[in-house]
Amino acid sequence: MNGDTVVDAALPGGGVVQVRVAEGASGIGSVGRNELELEEALEPIGEVAAIVRDKLAALGATKATAAFGVSLTVKTGKLSALIFESQGAASLTVTLEWVNPAPA
Repeated sequence: MNGDTVVDAALPGGGVVQVRVAEGASGIGSVGRNELELEEALEPIGEVAAIVRDKLAALGATKATAAFGVSLTVKTGKLSALIFESQGAASLTVTLEWVNPAPA
């Protein structure tokens, strides 16, 4: 986190929240206060989550959880969300649980 930058990001209701963007983010110099949209940046993360949900649902587990980290950066003047990378590889943790029904 050393060298990261804090920027303002607009919320759908008109509010502003400060977010920390990844070190080395490009495009920060040309960003205006209201140009960074948090909802727009997180939209692809929702799509990734939906794909993971659909694939895990097909396994028929009673319970499934998936977790991945998200970091924010600024590219070409827009806030972008990245699936967090650790040591050069994206990380996705999945837990599946099958529970046998109680005997009748």
